[in-house]
Amino acid sequence: NIGIAAFAGCSGLPAITVDASNPVYTNVDGVVFNINLTTLIIYPGGKTGSYTVPNSVTVIGDHSFYVCANVDDVTVPNGVTNIATYAFSQSSLTSISIPASVINIGPLAFLSCGSLTNITVNPANPVYSSTNGVLFDKNQTTLLAFPAGIAGSYSVPVGVTSIGDSAFQFCNGLNSVNIPDSVTNIGNSAFYILDRKSVV
Repeated sequence: NIGIAAFAGCSGLPAITVDASNPVYTNVDGVVFNINLTTLIIYPGGKTGSYTVPNSVTVIGDHSFYVCANVDDVTVPNGVTNIATYAFSQSSLTSISIPASVINIGPLAFLSCGSLTNITVNPANPVYSSTNGVLFDKNQTTLLAFPAGIAGSYSVPVGVTSIGDSAFQFCNGLNSVNIPDSVTNIGNSAFYILDRKSVV
């Protein structure tokens, strides 16, 4: 067993090697997976540049890219169905494309990604959608995640009825957020640490 976030914040760690006889885990190019290469478990914090998730992967695991300050671009292949809790939280991602196959994005998957300015969802995705880089549910009635790297002001689209939990958390580049009358629910910690800002 390797616990969640076991190597988080190890910015000098470029690779993790798993013994070939290990019955549970394996590694490819220094990245740790389950033995069947269907779950990406740990991306080492010191591994630099861009990264393409292998086509065999269906799950990007809990905290797998957590605090990875050296990866700016991750390609998620069609076939991934689950992006787990905190998967990319506090990483240096600048943008990410969600393929049509993803049917679950866990809570706080993109929390506090200060360089993230764009989340794009494949139009064929049955569960999620995006507009202007912001993540919504398919019907665009719930705003799920606002990229923390977007600065300035933002107007929540008319028709949105719910702002999800932690949707704007740590989005300190924002000066103001305008909320339309259609919104009836603002989730837990939706604007947490959005200090000295205007929310109307």
